[in-house]
Amino acid sequence: MWAALRSRWWAGWARFFPEDATSLGAVGHAERLRGQSGPVGDDEHAFHDASLRELRAIDPNTLAPDEALEHESMLRASAFRTHVLERDQDRRCLELSLHAQGMIGHRRAHTDDAEELRARLDAVPGVLAGREIALREGLARGHAPDRDVLDVVVGYALPGAERWYRGLSHPSAARAADATAAHRAFLERELAPRSEIGAARLGEEELTTRFALTYGESIDPRVVRASAREAITLLSARLVLSAAHAARARGIFVRHLADAHAYVALLFREAIEGDPRPHYAALLAHATDFAAERRLFTPPARPPDFVAIPDGMIHGGAITNWPAPLLDRSRNGHIALSLAPGAHSIAFATGLAIHEGTPGHYLQSAVWQRSASAGHEPVRFVAVHDDVAMASSFFGAMPSVEGFAVHAENVMFEAGFYDRDAEVAALASAIIRAARAAVDVSLHLREATPEEASQELHRATGMPLSWCAMQITRFLRIPVQASTYFVGAKRHATMLDAARIRRGVGFVADAFHDALLALGPASLRTLAQRLDQG
Repeated sequence: MWAALRSRWWAGWARFFPEDATSLGAVGHAERLRGQSGPVGDDEHAFHDASLRELRAIDPNTLAPDEALEHESMLRASAFRTHVLERDQDRRCLELSLHAQGMIGHRRAHTDDAEELRARLDAVPGVLAGREIALREGLARGHAPDRDVLDVVVGYALPGAERWYRGLSHPSAARAADATAAHRAFLERELAPRSEIGAARLGEEELTTRFALTYGESIDPRVVRASAREAITLLSARLVLSAAHAARARGIFVRHLADAHAYVALLFREAIEGDPRPHYAALLAHATDFAAERRLFTPPARPPDFVAIPDGMIHGGAITNWPAPLLDRSRNGHIALSLAPGAHSIAFATGLAIHEGTPGHYLQSAVWQRSASAGHEPVRFVAVHDDVAMASSFFGAMPSVEGFAVHAENVMFEAGFYDRDAEVAALASAIIRAARAAVDVSLHLREATPEEASQELHRATGMPLSWCAMQITRFLRIPVQASTYFVGAKRHATMLDAARIRRGVGFVADAFHDALLALGPASLRTLAQRLDQG
């Protein structure tokens, strides 16, 4: 019975998000893109609504341990998608206008299959035409687009996507580029005049609901904000001391937080010269050896590959991770990064290498790939890929995915991996993540305008206002996601401390992390419960 339900659910998810199935290494979906018209969303709602009735009728205590994890993942994904589709998500989500390019770009890193590329490129004009129908329906229902989000989509993401398609030198790519340009003109013509500042802010009721659906438990956003603000205060004091120590070697004196922020800004500007890939490869090799020698994390069998980020993607960022395809062990995970001059800070690169590579995201996806069964539907791993999470608005995997990567940074920091400037950058990064969590809550509670939220982020981090404004747009594009780094890392630290107490003198960190990763991207509460039982 369970196997049949799992199979039906996976078939439905793959029907509506074929790109997710492909990113997970499943066969049979590589030539399709998600349909974008309003009726597709209506069909998906009917599927998830029916799935919820079946899933809620099952007592997870009657299932085997792995089946119970599958049940939780399916239930959370269906509950979330049912909720947002009832709010006309697919008729107002601008991320769906970017989804095709993101997933084609990701797939290009894993295969050079010409027929698959042609089929997906040929689908782009129809996908964007469907998007326009859905967005018109959204306007008719009173859903005003957010002006800041629309400006990024129209002014950065779609022009970049058009350039990227044209750079493929493929007849189908030229048609995809033309369709992208036409879609951009549609957004400027029909949506821009109806756009409103702050329209994407959720409000208290919806934010509270999204927190519960994302984390799989009731979490008060205001409590998260208070905790994040407390962390900012404590981390800022540490930052001043760390910056004073590091800056002294340069003859720079740091006495106050403003001085520390100025030193962080200096580090942010000191960039890797030339191709950044050798620099990151060396950092990853050093981090892997360091973690293995100290038995902090079990190293992956091979290092990640590197790929250039397609034009128009990762607004305001320079590096990300593309997970190893779960069901296809012949293909590796990737570090996707910008090759633009000056894009990568030397001091910040240490933490980013750990976060995106080893022992962070890349290690996580490599472990999951190594333990996955090729004949088993990967329902526990849906929406692990960033682009799928953004298109679906479902970030249920992120507390365990992003939380683990930040946790990996923290473990390596406490073990002494970072040099002096990298320590300063790490503390600045921790402040940034806490501030993101706090400001995201204020913004979506509608207690702050985008401009006020940008100012709050600037005061907490010392980062330039232009950078802060990009972050606020990110929060508007993908609500709640910003909190998953802070909340997830905090809960991972609690799990680690509990394991140390349980195991006593026999505690070994790599064994703890092996057990944690073996559970996959379950909810934080389930991870803690399973580890306590084990």
